[in-house]
Amino acid sequence: MTEATFQAKALEQDGRLSNYDTRVRAIEVLGELAPGNVDDATFASVVGQEDSQGSQALKAAYATLDNQGRQPVRKGELSLNVQDYGAVGDDSTDDSVAFQEAINDAASKGGGVVYVPRSRYRVANLVLRSGVTLTGGAGNFNYLASSAQPGGAVLRGVEPGWLVDMPEDGARCAAVVGLGLDGRGVSNGYRMRGRWNAAGHIGVHNTPEQGIYIQHEASKYDSVGNAINAALLTNVVMNRTPGKYTGGVEVEGTDHYLNWIESSNSVQGDLGTTMANPDEGYVTPFLIGGADHFINNLVGEYGETGLIYIGDKCRFANIRSDSNLGHGYLLDNGRGGVWVNVTSRKNGMAAANTYDGWKAASNSVGNTVTGLVTQQQDGHTYRYGINDEVNTDFGSRNQYVAPDVRGWSTAPLSIVDFLGSGVMFASKVVRSGSAANVDVFGASTVAVNSSTTTITDFIHGYSGQDISVVATTTGGIIQANSRIRTSSGSNLSLQANRAYRFTFYNDRWVQH
Repeated sequence: MTEATFQAKALEQDGRLSNYDTRVRAIEVLGELAPGNVDDATFASVVGQEDSQGSQALKAAYATLDNQGRQPVRKGELSLNVQDYGAVGDDSTDDSVAFQEAINDAASKGGGVVYVPRSRYRVANLVLRSGVTLTGGAGNFNYLASSAQPGGAVLRGVEPGWLVDMPEDGARCAAVVGLGLDGRGVSNGYRMRGRWNAAGHIGVHNTPEQGIYIQHEASKYDSVGNAINAALLTNVVMNRTPGKYTGGVEVEGTDHYLNWIESSNSVQGDLGTTMANPDEGYVTPFLIGGADHFINNLVGEYGETGLIYIGDKCRFANIRSDSNLGHGYLLDNGRGGVWVNVTSRKNGMAAANTYDGWKAASNSVGNTVTGLVTQQQDGHTYRYGINDEVNTDFGSRNQYVAPDVRGWSTAPLSIVDFLGSGVMFASKVVRSGSAANVDVFGASTVAVNSSTTTITDFIHGYSGQDISVVATTTGGIIQANSRIRTSSGSNLSLQANRAYRFTFYNDRWVQH
């Protein structure tokens, strides 16, 4: 249809069809036609008479279109396309202005979907606003930053900052879905600030620091109820010496939800097996702070420490730390966590016999860990499978239920103080160095690994409890006293690779 013909017919409709480009675009959308495929018959069938159904539908569509023919509202939801705002997607042109204009337009209309067609876009510091979902479709989260796997819709970094950010005072109900975020070593990934925001089915790669960061700043906004679901992160925290704990996925605030996330720092690519930071390691796939989160189905790998917990009262299930340079897990003021089905596998790659499968610093109390498995292979061994440094009152101790501890060199478990952490249904409890009172709460075996150990009591036992004391070296002593009755009635000198059995009866331990 020529413009003259269209305008003539527009006059017949009392000027309602006054803008040629807009009206042709509307007919294309309503008729689901390819661009330019609007002929006289189509026009007549869609426009029809003043009171026809097609005419009324077209009028409704016109009300939502500007003079550039952008996509109409359908079923109450606004859907915009970044290419309609001038985004090129040639992996060269800076498309930031076009993206931001589309986001702002959607926000000004009460929120909606901003669609990103399959291509590579250079952008910087996009500000995602309340109620806006930036989406490329749910199939793009497997994107890897290589020419062999170009993926779907990918945002690529231009300058320092964030590929996708939120306003300083936070946002609500905004989301990034089905996009690849490639920082190119320049830009960080996606920062959520505010309430009920989300990331889903996304890939984040090549960021100097955080790949996904749920940030909390109490003076500006509350960070509550945000969610990350189905995310793959690789080569995040490329700054290998950040000077503080930094996570590929980093979480602050309260009541967040994390599920089905694999995060890899890829440190071996440029560090090999050298730890760039202090013994504990700053670079981690996951840094969990804040409180009361629900965290499920994580894999953290190729960092310095597999997962660092600095939060309070979080719930963890089905977590695996794999092939990290240092500790599998580090709790540093991590409190009140509930952990179920936790695996530490092939960590400590920087140095054998130096790092632990699980380490709880002395300030990390009140955790309950069920089904912790530590295992090693390829010659990498832990110093301790579980190393708990807590020294506090009985009610605040960490509890380990049915741990399966393997792959250690010094000892399977290290309990620092007699009022340290309790172990239930464990195969062994190990005392390091000199010890007066050994906590045997829920334990079946006490392994003594020091020739200077003198045991004067086994505390927190229960009537009928049996324990076996196994010495890994000669020289330790179990003292005969009112609480411990040895077979000879004298102090018991421990011999290497021998077991000594005691039963708790009538408020004392009796050797068999």
